Amino acid sequence: MRYDDAIKKDSRNPTCPQCPESKAVYLIKYHYDRLVKSAHNQGWFDIEKKYKDPTALFQRCQNAVMAHQRKTGNKCPFKVRVLVKHDYSLTFDIAPIFQTRPPLLFPTTLDHRTSTHPGGSTHKIFKVVLDALPTVPQLATRDKTHYRCMYDYARQAAGIQSYQDAKEVLLFNLDHEIMDASITTPYFYRPQLCPKNSSGWITPENRCGGQMGTTRRWALDQGLCSMGVVQMESLRHGEVVWLSNAVKGFWTARYVECGGRCKGPGFFRCESEADGVPNLARLSLANAGEREWSEDDRNDSGQPSEDGRSEEEKREMREWQEKRKAEAELKEREELERREREEREADERRERERRPREALLKL
Repeated sequence: MRYDDAIKKDSRNPTCPQCPESKAVYLIKYHYDRLVKSAHNQGWFDIEKKYKDPTALFQRCQNAVMAHQRKTGNKCPFKVRVLVKHDYSLTFDIAPIFQTRPPLLFPTTLDHRTSTHPGGSTHKIFKVVLDALPTVPQLATRDKTHYRCMYDYARQAAGIQSYQDAKEVLLFNLDHEIMDASITTPYFYRPQLCPKNSSGWITPENRCGGQMGTTRRWALDQGLCSMGVVQMESLRHGEVVWLSNAVKGFWTARYVECGGRCKGPGFFRCESEADGVPNLARLSLANAGEREWSEDDRNDSGQPSEDGRSEEEKREMREWQEKRKAEAELKEREELERREREEREADERRERERRPREALLKL
């Protein structure tokens, strides 16, 4: 989340009526709602007893920010990462935000042709590319958790080295539907998929497997976009894509189609592998060559063609896809087992707390 004293007086920032000061956190109401929903999905149903409203979250966030300022002397704005554990304890990771231009936090439209803010102008530098392989939707893709291997794989395959790179990667599911982006929410101009009198901009539907991020939900509530299904085949080289997250706000980018994208698994022959995971740096989309997609590269079904690949390369692609799917299924099973274990521990803890009270009542 974004902690910024400069937005305290902005009436567009939804906040908790009991605590006007909480406006220092960008969209804190949506952060709180997502935190509660994610905790419920993990089976942590007492989260609202511990943190009753956004004020409780803001007060702990403010204390952490003030402690960070006293220790480092850094000034706002800050990027605040909130971690909640099964015992409902909160930890905060805080870092200053370095920005070269004012952020567009509360756009009134996604029409970049009429936007007067620098963040809404057509961005010629920031690029968006497509992941090399599909991602299996799971709990970790629908809720924001510390398990991010699917996003790390996608960013490595796209040649993204750091969060400061002017590049983002789109994830898609097994049905070739855009799910989400690695650290942002994407928005696409698809007026044919939108209701009448709408803005024409859509963001992927929940069922596609991505997160319902804070800026996504705010944009939907403001009528800036609607939800729909975006097929990866509908993406066009050079089209304008809006991106947003709860730290940087909203900005535009351009989709870049990479002709060598789907040939990534053919580069598996690398010198070093760690824990059986191929060196995905060799799958860099940036090194694959960015160009407009040629019709010669597609087969009759409109999918990237495998013509020209050896049987060994095709086999490697299938093995890699199966491996990623198996990893996701294994992680989901482990997550389910962990939740069941935590629920048992919570039940045992409540039972231990209940026994002394019963004994006192008997006395």
